[in-house]
Amino acid sequence: MTVTDVPAASTITPRAWRPGAIILAVVDIALRFVAQRFGTMRWTLERTPPAWSSALSEARALRTARDAARRVPAYRDHLENHGIDPARMRSLDELPETDKASYIDRYPLPERCIDGRLPLVGTTIDESSGSTGTPYNWVRGAEERDHVRRMIGFFARYSFGAEPLIVLNAFSMGALATGMTTAIALERNGLVKATGPHVDKIIGTMRELGPGFRYLIVGYPPFLKLLLDEGDARGFDWRAYTMHALLGGEGNSEGLRDYLLRRFRSVVSGYGATDVEIGLAAETPVTVALRRLALERREIAQALFGETDRVPMVFQYNPMLHHVETNARGELLFTVCRSATLSPKVRYNVHDEGGVLRDDELR
Repeated sequence: MTVTDVPAASTITPRAWRPGAIILAVVDIALRFVAQRFGTMRWTLERTPPAWSSALSEARALRTARDAARRVPAYRDHLENHGIDPARMRSLDELPETDKASYIDRYPLPERCIDGRLPLVGTTIDESSGSTGTPYNWVRGAEERDHVRRMIGFFARYSFGAEPLIVLNAFSMGALATGMTTAIALERNGLVKATGPHVDKIIGTMRELGPGFRYLIVGYPPFLKLLLDEGDARGFDWRAYTMHALLGGEGNSEGLRDYLLRRFRSVVSGYGATDVEIGLAAETPVTVALRRLALERREIAQALFGETDRVPMVFQYNPMLHHVETNARGELLFTVCRSATLSPKVRYNVHDEGGVLRDDELR
């Protein structure tokens, strides 16, 4: 198979199975199999040429847009309002962006779902943090929830090893997507206690269970600093414990990472957006090393980020599952490429600044 076998204008309809559509269908089946096991997923990602991944990612994203135009009333209307004939899509570039103002606020929740229907069985609602002033509701089906949780579990295994962990989840719980999703996902990696951001509960749990385990503490970057500072003030012996940290919810500096590494064996962050999906991307040893190198050498920062005044966080993502673009304003656009998504996201703009660099181009 070559990437030219995936034509940009291939159409997927029940009556028109073209070669490109058949290839994508085979890829879907293969990815479902690959995504079941950590080792298979890692082997596949490490051996798929970046050019193939990129071409398949774009083809799958365009297929997602076509399916959404056919089955999601809100998205079909959104395209027509922008003068796009849903039956004549040829490339992602011609499609309008979606975001809260242009799409979410304009259409009722059921109209943004597959077939214009909000299933009541097997569906959950995640609530965003409300940092923009108003919390939003985001629906997830059972299959997509299971997939996201599995991928988070895979990332934890990749980052912290296969030996079981005691996971202390310090994210806020309740309707907030990050807290609940993370707590359930990491049950695959060990014993989980959802403490929330409470210093007393975390230290109390660690005292009761003792230092004979590996601990993974998950939470917002400033809270983990607060946790260490409060523990130091109380005379808690952090040195007796083997601890790792998984950060999320907001960015962190390398200075903060170094501060946390005084007590933690490793400190990595995940990137996600409740609007789109938890666990869109993650830090790896390579991305952390790149960021640190850019902080030390201005020419590296200029080459990677186009500027030297600031050094953003760097993550890796799976292009088979998410297609990521940038617009003319340097904002990230996300398309979730899986078919099992109750409320599809196509070229969705969370208004985060960023860029995308393919692995072979980076090297």
